[in-house]
Amino acid sequence: MFDFKGIPVIDAHFHIMGGADRIELLKKQKERYGYDRVNVLSLEATDGLQNAKCITYKLMSPGDYAFAGLSYNSDEDFLSQAKALYNLGFDGFKMIEGKPGPRKKTGIPLNDSVYDPFYSFCEENGIPVLLHAADTAVFWDESKAPSFAKESGWLYTDGTFLSKEEITREVIEVLEKHRQLKLILAHFFFMSDDLKRAGEMFDRYPNLCFDITPGTEMYIDFARDTAAARAFFEKYQDRIIFGTDNYDVDPQEEKEIKDVINSLMYSFLFEDKPFRAWDLELHGIGLDREALDKILHRNFERLTPLQRVDKANVIDFIANELGRAHKTEEVKEIRDILALISDL
Repeated sequence: MFDFKGIPVIDAHFHIMGGADRIELLKKQKERYGYDRVNVLSLEATDGLQNAKCITYKLMSPGDYAFAGLSYNSDEDFLSQAKALYNLGFDGFKMIEGKPGPRKKTGIPLNDSVYDPFYSFCEENGIPVLLHAADTAVFWDESKAPSFAKESGWLYTDGTFLSKEEITREVIEVLEKHRQLKLILAHFFFMSDDLKRAGEMFDRYPNLCFDITPGTEMYIDFARDTAAARAFFEKYQDRIIFGTDNYDVDPQEEKEIKDVINSLMYSFLFEDKPFRAWDLELHGIGLDREALDKILHRNFERLTPLQRVDKANVIDFIANELGRAHKTEEVKEIRDILALISDL
């Protein structure tokens, strides 16, 4: 679909949202856009079978990556979980716990000491953590929040959610405590409207990266001052990672939405000219080949050594999940995953 000029592309922000029967759709998504490899991110904190599905996908698609999530329904502490998941073959960790809803649900600050052994383990072993922290500022403003945010429960105005700045401060305290942690902040850390502050964070924390997975508000902000956005991407080209939020879509409408988003990202990075996405007037920054090479794959490869995954170990892991499952639908889904693996 896109001419990447011979540059390999890793989509570092991919998801499985459906059941085991939809895992194959991820391969089709990767092929649809011409991406060479993807990184499937577990949302274990909000869906207890995400680790099982993500490691199954990695087993089915050698060369692709998978990041595990921490469980809040496990008897094991976070450090024990992390060691077991990393030994299983996961390449890093995904934390959705900084998004306001999950942050409210766990009730645990991101900088709480309960996470310190986990962060230290990742720090000492050079394991990347991709963290979704906060959200775009308009989700805290009922008059500006888009309808899809309200429908998804992403309106944070009732006084029960932390503010954007409170969550930001928690992340900064994590960075201060764990200076060697390879931390990737998703969605540009929702700082696309404040490139000065984003640059100051990069200057202070040399192991920090941002991914450029949409929210489209990010690209609206960049279009307001294309020269400033281009200068930022050129200066910090070693710290920016490509991701799309692609997932196992099937309905035609959702495919069309993903087509627009993936096209938007291509136009932004490769073309130095105006372009449209839906009713938005945006503008590309037309990066040179060296910067594109880093953003599209080299930065992620540098941060994330690819782990080996073993079929027998995955079967044992998922069989153990089956032993803990109580709900009928969970049992069925785990059995579907095991059947899928047995056919490999």
